[in-house]
Amino acid sequence: MLNTLFISILATTLAAGSATPKPKPDFVNKPALLVVEVCGRGCYQYVLKLPKPAKNDLLYPTNLSDEMQKQALDFGMNNPAGLPVVFSGKLMKQKTQIKKPGATDIPEAHYQAQNVQLTAIKEK
Repeated sequence: MLNTLFISILATTLAAGSATPKPKPDFVNKPALLVVEVCGRGCYQYVLKLPKPAKNDLLYPTNLSDEMQKQALDFGMNNPAGLPVVFSGKLMKQKTQIKKPGATDIPEAHYQAQNVQLTAIKEK
């Protein structure tokens, strides 16, 4: 009897745990510009610039693919405003220091951008 009760409670707990919905992404199909920030000779950082007004209008994508980086860099040579994209992702608690070229071409602090873990990104 006690064994049956224990198995019943365990099964109910496991079923409730597996039914918990996954957290939804903070951004779904959000339009943005993928901007290349030059931090020195041969040094680049990529940020997503959201349309204003936005709480966090500059985001640092932590998992931006090499392919998308190249696409943004190529596009940015003639369009410094940034590559139009649509992305989805989860906002993270951490921020990343975005740098700019210093007087001797050594990167120095410019501003911080909120990190975002991308789940999808494509050119608009």
